[in-house]
Amino acid sequence: MTGIAGSLHAFANNVISPPDFGFLLSTLALAYLKVGGEHHPLGPVSGAVLLVLLGSVTLSFGASEHIFYGAAIVLAMLLLPGGIIGLGTAA
Repeated sequence: MTGIAGSLHAFANNVISPPDFGFLLSTLALAYLKVGGEHHPLGPVSGAVLLVLLGSVTLSFGASEHIFYGAAIVLAMLLLPGGIIGLGTAA
């Protein structure tokens, strides 16, 4: 999957360089996994959808958007240990 994603990224941008894959990209990928749920294949997808939508909403907050975005990630990880997908399987 990573190879396919990298090749599609190179095809879309016509070039790949090391700054394209920095610390923030790795952090967001981990956040998508943890917020969505790591025990189901659709967990990272649902986490990515939720966090991208939340990121779009927080753009209107101006300079404090990163605080709200980070707080949402921390709260989701504390309150939803199984992720969003884990809500359906919680007993």
